[in-house]
Amino acid sequence: ISPLLHILNLSFSEGTVPCKMKIARVVPVFKKGSPKEMCDYRPISLLPVF
Repeated sequence: ISPLLHILNLSFSEGTVPCKMKIARVVPVFKKGSPKEMCDYRPISLLPVF
């Protein structure tokens, strides 16, 4: 069994989530229009990779 699958199965069976899997980095990515307007960006979540 892969280590990631083991962590996920353990998480589901115990009803807990490891702290490192709870953290995401949100960065703005430009869509269209003026780069000076915040409404022309969308938030993208960068999730942790094991």
